[in-house]
Amino acid sequence: MFWISAGNTWCEVANRQQRYFQLTNEIHLPHYYRINVPFMNSEYFARDFNCPEGSPMNPVHKCVVW
Repeated sequence: MFWISAGNTWCEVANRQQRYFQLTNEIHLPHYYRINVPFMNSEYFARDFNCPEGSPMNPVHKCVVW
């Protein structure tokens, strides 16, 4: 439930043009990056969703902060 709740916080429908506008005009990253980048660097997310090692949501090299 944690992952789904956290993902819903930043859920949006944005096309490529909207994401480009957000990247070039907003001070925050688009929601897509604000949720996917931390999740893809979490070993717990990969474990909970059985993401294969080396897949987009479970890269081999992760940026571990904690």
